[in-house]
Amino acid sequence: MTGRRALPETESRLFAAAGVLVDPETWIPGGSLLLQAGRVREVRAGVPGKRGAEVVDLRPAVLVPGLLDAHAHLDLTRVGTVPARRGFADWIRGVLEGRRTIPGGGSPESVRDGARALLARGSTSLADHDGSGDSLAGLSGWPGRALVLREVIAPAPEAAEREARRARSWLETFPSRSRRRPGLAPHAPYTVSVPLYSRLARLAAARRVALSTHLAETREETVLLLRGRGPLRDLLEERRRLPPGWRPPGMRPLEVLEAAGALGPRTLLVHANDLTEEESARVARSGATVVVCPGTHLHFDRAAASVRRLRESGARLALGTDGLASNDRLDLFVEMARLRLLVPAMSPAEVFRAATLGGAALRLSRGAGTLAPGAAGDFLALDPPGTRPDRRGLLAWLTEGSPVPRAVFVAGRAPDRT
Repeated sequence: MTGRRALPETESRLFAAAGVLVDPETWIPGGSLLLQAGRVREVRAGVPGKRGAEVVDLRPAVLVPGLLDAHAHLDLTRVGTVPARRGFADWIRGVLEGRRTIPGGGSPESVRDGARALLARGSTSLADHDGSGDSLAGLSGWPGRALVLREVIAPAPEAAEREARRARSWLETFPSRSRRRPGLAPHAPYTVSVPLYSRLARLAAARRVALSTHLAETREETVLLLRGRGPLRDLLEERRRLPPGWRPPGMRPLEVLEAAGALGPRTLLVHANDLTEEESARVARSGATVVVCPGTHLHFDRAAASVRRLRESGARLALGTDGLASNDRLDLFVEMARLRLLVPAMSPAEVFRAATLGGAALRLSRGAGTLAPGAAGDFLALDPPGTRPDRRGLLAWLTEGSPVPRAVFVAGRAPDRT
């Protein structure tokens, strides 16, 4: 990718458009966007004269906020789709085998390929679940904003202090970069002990970083945690992840996080498929964000009842692509259309909110997911159908098909997407 010059504090750019969608509720027809030093300074109707501002006329395109992919496994991009016919545990075996044997699987190049694909389709920010340690290297030169989540796996309680020290060291040595942020990713309740969850939650709170975890993805996870048996136990024993004499905690997945003090506004809960109605309400009260990955739902032929319950409980929802191992596209526009199919009761505004403002817990930039004054100037230029779009029609179009951005801007600049 080509380098980008730093924007001087006084540099202004004025983008003229057929309209600006500031957020799902705010549409300014015939709007223009004024940016200074890469941030939104003003959004208004018409094209005001601004002396000293470079004018970029994008009409008849409309401008919408850049999308936020709240859960990706970019190191699996070159692994490709792994069949799920024989169940979740066998799918994990296929992923691990693909990462080991497929050229480029689990590599910086794989991360780079995935990040480029997401940017081309409108994701200007992402959260990458870094299971191989290649995320930061793979994102080098990528112009978007990224949350790099260090994966932690350690079911044995006695390993908690050691793994917490490693996580702390990783946070301390994470390079300071304005478009990269660190976070922690305890893998899941069946691969992380309660003591380790507790330590990582305290560490994340102290360092003010996000905590992301897979939660209640399958019924098999709940069975393992309550009764200590099933295909996931076979897999963990096969991988020599369980210590001798391991006993299940005897709790449901959400109870593991609650017991560890790991459930709160900075927590990202990925999937959350096997939650009861009452548990969904507890998630909503906690302020945690649930990341829904519709492509993965379809890949495993899962029911959407959990998403409906979480929505009805008022839980904050975000969208993720999850990765090509369980998806056929890295495209949040496709995920929005799939979410509307899975949960028809969700309005286009709700779905678009999940793909933008829903990722606020990533804390990648001030005002993320909007084009309000003060927000980062990350936006898409799209050519909508018709010459006089309105808010409802535009949102329906954005969330029901797969529009192709004419241009993608990060901090007011259109980066090289090759």
